[in-house]
Amino acid sequence: MIGSVAKANTLKRDIEEAGLPDETKDAFHCPIGLTLGTNHPYEIAVSVIAQLIQRRDELAGASA
Repeated sequence: MIGSVAKANTLKRDIEEAGLPDETKDAFHCPIGLTLGTNHPYEIAVSVIAQLIQRRDELAGASA
């Protein structure tokens, strides 16, 4: 999910208020993307792809 830290906090609060299980809060990752430079659309795109690659490599290492 693309969003700010404030949006993530609001979403987590809403999940708690709805009485959903704690696992629901762990089912999403927000904000997405690595911290790079500015918030230009092209940098956001690069930061999201970089984080996806990073996560893929983490998961590959865990299964090795």
